[in-house]
Amino acid sequence: MRLALVLFILTFCTACSHLKPPPSKQWRCEPSAHRGVQTNGSSSVSENSLAGIQLAEIFQIPYVEIDVRASLDGELFLYHDRRLHTDRIQNLGEHAELPLNSLTSTQLKGLRLINGEEIPTLADGLTVIDKLPSSITVHLDLKSEQIPFMQKVLAELQKFQNATQKIMIQCESFVCLEFWTKSAPEIRILARVHDPTELEERLRFHPAFVQMDADDLTKCLVASAHSNGAKLSVKTLGDLPENEESWRMLCEWGVDMILTDRPVEVRKFIAASKPPVAQM
Repeated sequence: MRLALVLFILTFCTACSHLKPPPSKQWRCEPSAHRGVQTNGSSSVSENSLAGIQLAEIFQIPYVEIDVRASLDGELFLYHDRRLHTDRIQNLGEHAELPLNSLTSTQLKGLRLINGEEIPTLADGLTVIDKLPSSITVHLDLKSEQIPFMQKVLAELQKFQNATQKIMIQCESFVCLEFWTKSAPEIRILARVHDPTELEERLRFHPAFVQMDADDLTKCLVASAHSNGAKLSVKTLGDLPENEESWRMLCEWGVDMILTDRPVEVRKFIAASKPPVAQM
């Protein structure tokens, strides 16, 4: 498998050798808040909370990532893990460690995040997103890519036209890419690429972003994404140390979006370290 990957990269990079990677001094990177902004500057804020979405405007974070799951009766909620954990929800009681989709929407709405909010529904989130400035994009990480689930997400999005303009859907599978491309071409897509050999196929769907693992990054692949009109997202989140050295490396490689648990610090680092634009 590793040999096949090496051969692919050699072949692919030979084919795109005419593509010029962006000069290292022309930084284009911006932070994305993983599961929302999780600090208000003085205390922590629950992940996937309405407050975490609203704080993106206060701290000028241009991208926010949130997760979407469905309850037993099909209502859509903002929550990451498959199971309900006591370190994220304060009044679970007998529901601790149960799968979220084993509880009804009524049961889930009786639960509180650590910051005191109800577990927000997607509709709650879209109501907040609707009021955000157009400079902020919220990408939805759908925890199911089955057609009925995505149809419910689309139906919810269609109720919030202003919010839809600020939404980007993250797709892991070709089923997801095909569904959103055909059903809602006006909604931007972030195509997740786990294997570099899949990059070319995913670029055929014209995603706004492709997200790759840091270990797979080459300047050739960066150039290929950009030459096909896609921006590039890379996550730290354990793949790279959350420090200035990692952030600088990604920016210098031409990465457009850094998915991070420390978006406020990343934004400040970029503002302080970004090379000045060369004068013509």
